[in-house]
Amino acid sequence: MRANSVNIQQSVNAMDLEQAVQTTTMLHEADIGIGVYDQQLRLLSSNPMYREMRGMSDELSVIGTPFQKIMAAMIISEGLDANATEELIKNDLERLRRNGQDRLNVRSAQGDGIRLTRCVKPSGIIVETADRRDWDDGAAFDGYRGHNETQAQSRRRLLMAMDNMADGFAVFSANGTLVALNERFRELCPDIRTKLVVGVTYVEIFRAAYIAGLIDPNEVTEEEFIASKMRQWAEPEEPTVVRQNDGQWVRMAGKKQDDGSVIFIRSDVTELTRQRLKNEEIGQALTLKTKQLHHAIDNMTAGLIMFDKDHKMIFGNNQYIELFGFPKDFVKPGITRMELLAKAHEMGLFEDDSLGESTQVFQESVGSQTNSINRYFLRDGRILQVRYAPILDVGCLLLIHDITNEQKAEEQLMVNNKMLERSNAELQNFAYVASHDLQEPLRKIEAFGDRLTRKYNDVLPEDGRLYLDRIQNASGRMRQLINDLLSFSRVTSNAEEFKPTDLNIILDGVVDDIQVQLEETGGAVRAIDLPTIDADPSQMRQLFQNLISNSLKFARDGTSPIIKVSASKVFYFDHHGREVSRVEIMFEDNGIGFDNRFKDQIFAIFQRLHGRAEYEGTGIGLATCRKIIDHHSGHIDASGEDGVGATFTIELPIENLGRE
Repeated sequence: MRANSVNIQQSVNAMDLEQAVQTTTMLHEADIGIGVYDQQLRLLSSNPMYREMRGMSDELSVIGTPFQKIMAAMIISEGLDANATEELIKNDLERLRRNGQDRLNVRSAQGDGIRLTRCVKPSGIIVETADRRDWDDGAAFDGYRGHNETQAQSRRRLLMAMDNMADGFAVFSANGTLVALNERFRELCPDIRTKLVVGVTYVEIFRAAYIAGLIDPNEVTEEEFIASKMRQWAEPEEPTVVRQNDGQWVRMAGKKQDDGSVIFIRSDVTELTRQRLKNEEIGQALTLKTKQLHHAIDNMTAGLIMFDKDHKMIFGNNQYIELFGFPKDFVKPGITRMELLAKAHEMGLFEDDSLGESTQVFQESVGSQTNSINRYFLRDGRILQVRYAPILDVGCLLLIHDITNEQKAEEQLMVNNKMLERSNAELQNFAYVASHDLQEPLRKIEAFGDRLTRKYNDVLPEDGRLYLDRIQNASGRMRQLINDLLSFSRVTSNAEEFKPTDLNIILDGVVDDIQVQLEETGGAVRAIDLPTIDADPSQMRQLFQNLISNSLKFARDGTSPIIKVSASKVFYFDHHGREVSRVEIMFEDNGIGFDNRFKDQIFAIFQRLHGRAEYEGTGIGLATCRKIIDHHSGHIDASGEDGVGATFTIELPIENLGRE
């Protein structure tokens, strides 16, 4: 009987509509069930065995009953969730439409094993046969309670796993319909998340994205955008990263499957992208700084070359190549210091007998961790100074300067300094000798002038007495001038060794010396606590006396002269980067002052701002002050205001490193 059933089924599969209906009637008593459906999946005919195996009620056996209704009754009879019925039927019919035939192993409501075989005929009718089978307990079957229930469980587990994925996941069927997705996929599409439901088509999603404003309408029309995306859907491209309206960066990747379906993965790469962009920004900034550094190095006036621990070149600038005249293709990373030195000798840059010396200098620097400076005297007369600087755990750096002109200037400066020293010595000797030589005739003039005054003053006519007064006044001025010149010349010739000098004691001594003059003028010297510095005490006394006497001399008529002496510390960094402290001393008076235009002129020897008739003096006092300050490596400046007063500011080292 089993073989007969197979033959009957094969015959049925080959029939058209009319034949199928007639055959169904003819096989009324057959042990194989046959059901015939039209193109709209409505029942046309069925035999009793089919209705029994399908578990069809009288209501369902009526001609015109939809195939889906009959399938639903069987699914529900298996005790499955009614909510899953629609999805199961949809999957079955989709499989039938796609393949043109289908086979499904199920169990009837009585628990019998049944094989359902469906076939779509050329006329569009569907013939389904139901053949009872004796399934072994261990045999697999894809019945609704069995396989479809397992599928549902697997699907639920799959969806649960998908919903717990960190990435968005969506599957589109071959015809572009969304068949599955997780919630994360919706979250990563915030502008169109409500449109993302099972059954929506790819085109509908693209249109929703365009309407939501995710695409600039000025760049592409809606239809152009959809057509472009459909081409991409047909052949998914490489993964892309885009920035969404909410600021998130999303990576999109699509993979087409063998059955034509497409799996899409959307990943939140916001932090990764931000870090990448930050790294790119840092990289660009670093590249720019590197270019700037290389540009700066290549434009240095000094040659620069760096070597690693194996004395192989890392980089060298253009000036290095130009200083030695090396071929540019010769100086490149990896070349050794010894090869460069040998090339220099090969090019004849050094005298033959200097090769050993140069090699020795190189050998001494190998492994050295101290800075050193060497000079190379080239055959063409140039002098190159090479500064060697080790770099810990890296190698070393060589800085090369062409010091030919500097060396010549230094040598010329030494010659000029010697000439200047000799000239100054001669000038000081001349001033000293001349001053002494002038003393003798001056003493005779003064002595004979005094005799004339004592013996013949009464007998001299008025004109004679006037002439004699002028001689004596001129002699006095001459003596003052000689004394001032002697003081000026002694600043360096009779200088004493510098030693700690309390300026308060110096000031007290000067005030004692001029006490009578202060009392006659009603003047006063007011001072705060002054510091102790390294200095020549006698010259400091002369400095203070000259400045205070100068203020007393240029006092205003009718005003008692007041001289304020104050001091403060100032700090700065020298050219070695060391912090240096100095003392600033200010002498302020309330005298006649002066126009600031002449503040440099007053320190020049023999320079005066007032006539001799107004104020006595030789014009050497302030020049002597400047010379004393220069001798102490200091600085003096002056400022004044006509009719208000003058201020002299002195800056001196506290610890005089230049003392003898």
